[in-house]
Amino acid sequence: MMKLISLISWALTSGWSACMVYALMNRSRYNDAGGRDQETALIGLGVFVLVVLIVLNLLPYSWAKICALVIGILLLLLVYYIQTH
Repeated sequence: MMKLISLISWALTSGWSACMVYALMNRSRYNDAGGRDQETALIGLGVFVLVVLIVLNLLPYSWAKICALVIGILLLLLVYYIQTH
């Protein structure tokens, strides 16, 4: 069961890393100063969450892998909510 949780968690982490690469490659160049700063802060927060997910997945404890899975699912739901609203 833990192998399945770990596999799903790594899949969600790789999906989040793909979202971060997409966000870094498609930075908007025509924002005002406030929008540019907000975009930089959100990308920084996304990279921080990605590092947390990777560290949680690399820890040998089962609770860490379950936490990474829950965070990954919450991020997936957040991205879905943002895209639909």
